[in-house]
Amino acid sequence: MDTGQSLFAEIRPEQFDLAELHWLLLQRSRSASQPSPNEVVYRGDLADYTVKLRLGDAGEVSDILVAPSFKERDALRDQIVSELLTSAGPRIASVILFSDLPVDGYYKHGTVLQIVPAPREAPRPKFLLGEHPFLLQFSFPSSTNWAVRKIRKETRGREIAFVLAGLLAGSVHSLSGGEHHWILHLGKPEGVTSEYLQAGYVCPGLVDESDAFSPIQNLAALPQLEPRVYYFRWGLSGESKFEVPTNLSELLDGFFKLPSMRRNQFVRACYWFSLAGQFYVCSRSAAFAASREFPRSTYGAREEWTRVRKLWEASRKECESTVHGAPRRDGSMGAAGCRGSKETVFREICAASWRTAVTLRLLRTQPGTAAR
Repeated sequence: MDTGQSLFAEIRPEQFDLAELHWLLLQRSRSASQPSPNEVVYRGDLADYTVKLRLGDAGEVSDILVAPSFKERDALRDQIVSELLTSAGPRIASVILFSDLPVDGYYKHGTVLQIVPAPREAPRPKFLLGEHPFLLQFSFPSSTNWAVRKIRKETRGREIAFVLAGLLAGSVHSLSGGEHHWILHLGKPEGVTSEYLQAGYVCPGLVDESDAFSPIQNLAALPQLEPRVYYFRWGLSGESKFEVPTNLSELLDGFFKLPSMRRNQFVRACYWFSLAGQFYVCSRSAAFAASREFPRSTYGAREEWTRVRKLWEASRKECESTVHGAPRRDGSMGAAGCRGSKETVFREICAASWRTAVTLRLLRTQPGTAAR
């Protein structure tokens, strides 16, 4: 029989973050093990431990047990309250993301996030079609515990980056670390050479954490377009700009108001959508598999999944007619003139279907009113 004493009788918030609590306990115990799928013990095993976490079916913390012999029970409780449950005030983090188009203005969503151009010293591509850096700034709840603060900042940054990848055109993404590639060196006296180097990006002078957002008084706001135009444009041209839909703030509000489980589900869907774009160049079948996964990740109810499938099929039919040269409603030739590749246009149409479905979900409207 387990004789551990529960701390939940004294501290029971709506939800503990497992990663934060785990690192806090590791800092104290220096060791941990998971003898069963729903239990994690610190400094010991199931029969002899100091602290035990019990997990629910969804991986949430359902209880914190301390051994009767554990003499630091009160100190642990106080540390959890002060470092996990007590606000240390908001902080502003800054990370570099990348887009297919240069970011020449700003977008700000209240006190939650801000998009601004990369610092002037930041390296940039010397041509239009490249990975253009920009600065994403976002607020996160700080903590007096450095490990907890780091987890919160990184988790929040990944979450917002994936959401922006799902809501914004332009292939918003971060760089994955640790990968090596063969790189060509041009312009050397000995001619063209190759070297196996690690991919990465360094922005001189970047301050990754501060007390406030960067000033935007001298910047112009990013151009905005109606969703019906923004989400169904195809291709890039020399006049293309990084733009945002006029309902982006509504979509972001809808996301941040989702319950925690739904929010995580939506972020996973955005991850699959982003992955589909990355796979497209090397494997269209893999990209298609990933693109079929993101609606499943977002829409659990059968009727909502059916709605997404209808959007998908309708967009594919529009793609078929447009690729064969049928003019669009605005009189232009659409994808037939700017891309010429049926498969490429289909990818863009899938993206448009995805974002239309996202709009329906986050704004909780009917298809005919989602883009108003």
